Amino acid sequence: MNVTLNPDKENKVLRAAVSGNIDTTTSDQFEQELLPAITGCDAVEIDMTEVDYISSAGLRILLKLVQLCPATTIKNPNSVVKDVLEMTGMNSILTIA
Repeated sequence: MNVTLNPDKENKVLRAAVSGNIDTTTSDQFEQELLPAITGCDAVEIDMTEVDYISSAGLRILLKLVQLCPATTIKNPNSVVKDVLEMTGMNSILTIA
């Protein structure tokens, strides 16, 4: 898994692009890279175009993220990731674009 952060400090938006799997093996890395970076942000946009799979461990991080920054948007999830978000009800918590 790889996380690329692109903070827009002027507009207080953190844009992140994630690739690979977000699962038990990589969720700690996902959390350690993403959560500290949201300090001072009013919104977070996570581009999941390149995410192949997300497990419950990854969903836990997204839930923690939306608790810390309610204006969190998941962008471009593929059909597998989108299905997981819908089946777990995360689509009612997160904004998906």
